[in-house]
Amino acid sequence: MTEGDDDRDGESFSCPQCFCLNPLVPLGGRAAPSVVKELEGRESNEKLLRCLVEATVQGAAVLDSVRETLQSVLYPFDHVEEGITVSKYLIQTLPPPDYPGAVDGALSYAANEGLKVSARSVGRLCVIAETTETALGLPLGEAPSVNKGS
Repeated sequence: MTEGDDDRDGESFSCPQCFCLNPLVPLGGRAAPSVVKELEGRESNEKLLRCLVEATVQGAAVLDSVRETLQSVLYPFDHVEEGITVSKYLIQTLPPPDYPGAVDGALSYAANEGLKVSARSVGRLCVIAETTETALGLPLGEAPSVNKGS
């Protein structure tokens, strides 16, 4: 077998692009149940299991880093919990690093919700810019052209 090969029917995997946790692209875009299914029959593949364990630990570390970095940033939109931070919004609980499914779920949630917060923030900044330009009497910019068919 060559580097990266698996011991099942000639199939191969390439860590970390296989189905291990990949920070902010959890499980290579696959759901945790899919990973469990992929592991069936491969439980004795130590290289694959080490890859999964290492990636889970790395994913938990990414969550911890994001949580720590954003713990003092207030969530900028209305929320039922007044004064919630972006950290608490994105990472409601920090899963233990030895639970791949929980780490994957937390990474998926944080990535998805983080993209939504980012998009909403950019939209709000656009509204602020347009309001400021209008208040200053500046002409509205032209709408960008849409090139269909490219």
